[in-house]
Amino acid sequence: MEFNNAVKGAGIAVLAAGILAGCSGDDAAETEYLTPEDAEGYFTEDELTTWAEEQNFYTQEELEAWADEQGFYTQEELDTWADEQGIIDEGAVEVDEIAEEEPTAADAEFDFGAIDRGRLEEVYLGPLEWTPEEFNDYTVEEFDMNIADFADFDELESMVGPVEDILAE
Repeated sequence: MEFNNAVKGAGIAVLAAGILAGCSGDDAAETEYLTPEDAEGYFTEDELTTWAEEQNFYTQEELEAWADEQGFYTQEELDTWADEQGIIDEGAVEVDEIAEEEPTAADAEFDFGAIDRGRLEEVYLGPLEWTPEEFNDYTVEEFDMNIADFADFDELESMVGPVEDILAE
């Protein structure tokens, strides 16, 4: 069923792009888009299945047969094996469920000035794996400015440059 939805979605997307290309003109508004939901009204599931077959897409059954031939395990088989081996920890959490670390007391006391902490973490601290203090030490050493001395994030970013440049040093 998931495969059929994927094929159907892909088919709708391709056919929608074709409709858009055929319908668009110089006078078409830039904000007018045909969504997959809009395209569903134009094509039947049989038409999409025929299209998918013509494109040599695999059916769910064909994929499952191939996976069996290759000796791949299903998620259910892996879960059963792990349970039998005592590997599954009932207290374990999914990676997606792990909450981001809360700011430490030192971070809370750190003076970011006009710099948005979230953006700083996203653009610099996370990729560099640095604390605010380490990044501040870098800006003081390289530019003789504390983070709080920058007027805004754009000024900091234009002066410091991309993370790649910092890593290359």
